Order: sequence, then C-alpha cells, then structure tokens
Amino acid sequence: MSFDSIGGANAIKDILAGLSGIGGAQIGVPESIGPRVWGYVTVGSMIILPGTPGSTDRDTHYMATLAYRLDDNEATAETTLMGLVDEFLDKLKIGFMLTTVGRIMDVSTALADSPEYIARAAKEYREYPVVITLRQRHQYTT
Repeated sequence: MSFDSIGGANAIKDILAGLSGIGGAQIGVPESIGPRVWGYVTVGSMIILPGTPGSTDRDTHYMATLAYRLDDNEATAETTLMGLVDEFLDKLKIGFMLTTVGRIMDVSTALADSPEYIARAAKEYREYPVVITLRQRHQYTT
C-alpha cells in the first residue's frame, strides 16, 4: 500500500454522504451550503512513523465536519447533529480498515467542546467537527 491522502478523504466523505437525513458531503470547506444538513472533509497534520522493516507508516488527521443550517431552530440543530454524530461514530470502527486506504487509529470529538456557529452566504450553521486519524503504510520496494 502507498500513501493516499485523497483516498482517505474520499472514504470518509462517502461515509458522511451515507448518513441518514444528510443532504450530501464534499471534500473541502464549502463557500455556501444548499441543503439544511451537509458534511465536509478536510486534511490536517500528518505524522510519519517507522513501520515494519521496509515500510513507513503515516498517521493523517482528517476533519469531518457536520453542518446544520439553523434557520432559528437551534434545538433541532443540536438534536439532529447528536443523532448524526452517533451514526457517524458507529461507522468509524477504531482499529479496522477504512475500505482499502488505511486503518482508523483514533477518532476524537474534542474540538466540538466549544460549539461553533458559522455564517456562510448570509445563513448561520452549527458545525460539529470530528477528527479521524487514519494510518497508512508505504511499503518500499527494492
């Protein structure tokens, strides 16, 4: 297996897009969001680690964000996001392979401790970030 940042992002995006009641998902932060509920994936820091002999591991941090357009429905936004986060975390199985692109090593919702309300195209959204650490292995050939 080789390093594949795009493959990791696409695999996470596909999980987001399949959640119940979500309007869709994309890679990259949207300038504006049409549907009431949307997801997006961005890539963060990467840590290079020694792997088995002849290989190098890389832990890549991805941020998967769920966004809910408020329209003066803060309580509905929170309860909807709670359900979506539960469903999303259930699909991210720690220690298991995420399709063929790598192994999920860690999932953290610590960034969600302080609620984020973001304005996009004159609409306000409640955003809930989830950081996923995906380990990939690069096997060297001689």
